[in-house]
Amino acid sequence: MAASAQASAIASTPTDGSAAAVTALPGSSGSRAYVPPLWSVAPFVLLLLVIAIVPLVRRCKPFWARNRNKLLVALALSVLTLAYYYFLHPVTALSGGGAGGEPASHLGVIRQVLSAAVLEAYIPFIILLLALYTISGGIRLEGDLAAHPRTNTAFLAVGGLLASFIGTTGAAMLLIRPLLETNSERRHVRHTVIFFIFLVCNIGGCLLPTGDPPLFLGYLKGVPFLWTLRLAIPWAFCTTVLLAIYYFWDLAAYRREKPEDIQVDEATRRPLSLEGKRNLLYLMGVVLAAGLLIPGKPFVLLRSFVVPEYTRGRRSCWPWRA
Repeated sequence: MAASAQASAIASTPTDGSAAAVTALPGSSGSRAYVPPLWSVAPFVLLLLVIAIVPLVRRCKPFWARNRNKLLVALALSVLTLAYYYFLHPVTALSGGGAGGEPASHLGVIRQVLSAAVLEAYIPFIILLLALYTISGGIRLEGDLAAHPRTNTAFLAVGGLLASFIGTTGAAMLLIRPLLETNSERRHVRHTVIFFIFLVCNIGGCLLPTGDPPLFLGYLKGVPFLWTLRLAIPWAFCTTVLLAIYYFWDLAAYRREKPEDIQVDEATRRPLSLEGKRNLLYLMGVVLAAGLLIPGKPFVLLRSFVVPEYTRGRRSCWPWRA
């Protein structure tokens, strides 16, 4: 929330003429956008540092292992962010008054920040992530193939493509199990999980908004669903380079394996089997719904039906606020 509260309130500019959280410099005519000082991103930077450093500190590991403590840290940094908006953010940077048409005030700033960060961004994103996570969790891919470098590279390549359609979380849940089972007889496989994170959990989700959270938030702000296909060339370049590096790295690691481990791996094979095939239809439904249900425009398959604006998540378009 510390990050999304600032990013949503600063960068969001609705196209329908509704009030934006930040639009004009104090005392100006509204022609220039107000930009908060650089130090205002400190809570977000602190959150990243805590996530990156605290788990590596031995004395802090018991503290960080509890989800309650992670929540407390996030809430504390969120309070710092809201304190900035309440005490330091210029009230006159609001356009058209506060939320709901009331005069601009510090509380109005807080309401708009929370609305942009939670109601218009976080909740729609969590709904999509929950759908992809739950449906992917009902699909189980099992098997134990020969752990050759080509096999592992194929796993990573498929995951890197699949992540854009079912999300990085869904692709990771689907493929990590058979990948680990396939390499269970080998000893030098730590690099495989690292490259899996690079290719499947990060780069792989950049082709569609359903693949990566920042892209989906952009889609909620009005970016066309297929706009991210412009990233196909960078995606293909990064994926190809990483797959090539991984293949030769894994080839060198494979040659260091003990002969007896290779024999066990070759003897222990089980073909891939897929359970929960019905959920593939549900995944397709989620992707098509996100791509075809464009708020304010006729539905592709039924031109007489116009998708309501409030499905975008923008508060000013909610029907019960009319």
